[in-house]
Amino acid sequence: MKKLILRLLITTVAVFTIFYIVPGMVFTGGIIEFGKIVGALFVAGLLLKPIVKIISLPIEVATLGLVGVFTDTIVLWLLSRFVDGFTVTSFWFSGIRQGPFLIAPIEIPAVLTLLIAAAMLGFVGTVLYWLTK
Repeated sequence: MKKLILRLLITTVAVFTIFYIVPGMVFTGGIIEFGKIVGALFVAGLLLKPIVKIISLPIEVATLGLVGVFTDTIVLWLLSRFVDGFTVTSFWFSGIRQGPFLIAPIEIPAVLTLLIAAAMLGFVGTVLYWLTK
């Protein structure tokens, strides 16, 4: 029971973090909508991810775990379709210039925003899980 509560708290902090960090993840709803998002991601993490990992084990090994990111991407996309107050939009990356090093400004499309958010969700969740061990 303690592990489930810890996992729910980690999911909550990870979702809050991606809404704060990724500019294309727009949340304008209330606490109920936020709870729906966290609950859906929590249930997907408990039920959907193990099934997908078992089914796609050879691809998971070959891609070094990228199937999990794509699973999170699909879940986030579905949530943006069905939860009021949660949208995924494109955003403008202003670029980086440090001496001779340059990353040009570019508009990040909504699909790439979903991939970035899913990767951040996995990263933040993993780091928080490691910190609580």
